[in-house]
Amino acid sequence: MLTVRMAKSKLENEEGMNHLWVQFKPIGNVENARIQIILPCGLFRNHNLSSFYENEAGEIVIFEPNVSDGFFIEVYTREPVSCGINTIVVILAYNNEEGEFFRFEHIVPLEIVEEDDMNDVNLDEAVVTRIKELYQDQLGNSNQNLNVFNISKKNSLHPEQSSDLEKKYRIDGEVTLLKTYHEERELTINGDDLTFIHLS
Repeated sequence: MLTVRMAKSKLENEEGMNHLWVQFKPIGNVENARIQIILPCGLFRNHNLSSFYENEAGEIVIFEPNVSDGFFIEVYTREPVSCGINTIVVILAYNNEEGEFFRFEHIVPLEIVEEDDMNDVNLDEAVVTRIKELYQDQLGNSNQNLNVFNISKKNSLHPEQSSDLEKKYRIDGEVTLLKTYHEERELTINGDDLTFIHLS
């Protein structure tokens, strides 16, 4: 019923960031369908990147439970966290036509490591591609509240100044996605220019 894929097989314990692609199959004629994301201690998330409505409890509301769909979630660390195997719990809950309550849990293992142990990290190409397309679409649909300016990557970014996240999302020499923290987002559209986007 639920499928969860991660962009990276590991997460850095310091300045770490990852993306989840949560997919769900048709549930049926149910009511009050929603999905909750429970993160291990020290991990945080932003509002889902797919414009799904989230209620006051932070649950992602599924308005069309008869349709297969999915959404993307960005998770990150604010401070250094302990290394080890952790779990992300994705919970699907709803009431059937008779009003009976159902709750299903999907456990996602998450390995948190130091940066030196990220060399063998595996990237889920499908997730990274979808995230890239998502941000490209947001850039294309930008409005007057979106402030965009370009900085040459060759002239302005020294390798030591490049973020760890930039290195992890680099595919075939191209930075596909950098970091998004709260209302400030950074991404690249091509391999030559680094585009900074600030949402007002």
